[in-house]
Amino acid sequence: MRLSHAWFLFFAHWASAALVPLKDDFTDSELDICASVICRPGRVCRILDNGLASCQCVQHCPPHYKPVCGTNGLTYDNHCQLHKDACVRQKHISIKHKGLCKKSKVKLSHHKYHQKPVVCFQHERDRIRGHFVELLESEVSHDRHYPRVVDDVFDTCDRDADDFLSTHELSKCVRRNNTMFHSWLKHRGELAATLCIDAMVEAADKNSDWLLSRREFQSFMRPSYRPPVKSCPLEDRYYKDGDEIMIDCSNCVCAGGNWSCVSLPCESKAPKHKKGHHHKKNNNISD
Repeated sequence: MRLSHAWFLFFAHWASAALVPLKDDFTDSELDICASVICRPGRVCRILDNGLASCQCVQHCPPHYKPVCGTNGLTYDNHCQLHKDACVRQKHISIKHKGLCKKSKVKLSHHKYHQKPVVCFQHERDRIRGHFVELLESEVSHDRHYPRVVDDVFDTCDRDADDFLSTHELSKCVRRNNTMFHSWLKHRGELAATLCIDAMVEAADKNSDWLLSRREFQSFMRPSYRPPVKSCPLEDRYYKDGDEIMIDCSNCVCAGGNWSCVSLPCESKAPKHKKGHHHKKNNNISD
């Protein structure tokens, strides 16, 4: 029992920046109440201000990279991240299999039609941001609250001290001591990483100057912040992030509200695209 009490005290102190208000002091009886509560995966028992125990969504997950594929078709860094996302979204998501989500099988003779442009999907952008927020939260202490941590990190990352963060400065900042990012980088590559940093700046940048002010950075790093979800318009239809279509001789992917395309050899018999119908090439789509 002492071990579980010590762990709970450590966790409660570590998660002091959580949105759910927690009590600062715990009696043995209160700890016993939480110790007897069994929460579903992705949730942890917390004592609220009113003294009642409640199962709340996990705020932090371990940084190790052991990807699993969810039944929603998304790849998560580990089991904890999957259960946490299910809790936050209030949806049932279970583990389909270990490892990255498998793409639909393609015959070797058709492989040239399935070349894809390098993109950053919105869930990748959000995952990188989420891990960065967790790193900041891990630096919270009794005399150093989360807003102070965010300010300190902004000052550290602002290399030229102009009170703005460029995409290059944010990239350096995100990469520092970020095990998850480097594991993801090995899988996706440098170009995808650059695109995801750009996507983070685009989401946080209110005045579209491609620089993050201190206020924009503070807002973007709030744990409660939810990045915008964009779809890709095409001829009176809207496509979701990750949707793929064939347009003439180009394979196009919807990512972050924009179409990215790669040109393919034009032949008389090309396999059908995954979603939608054949369209004439639209001016909003660029190779």
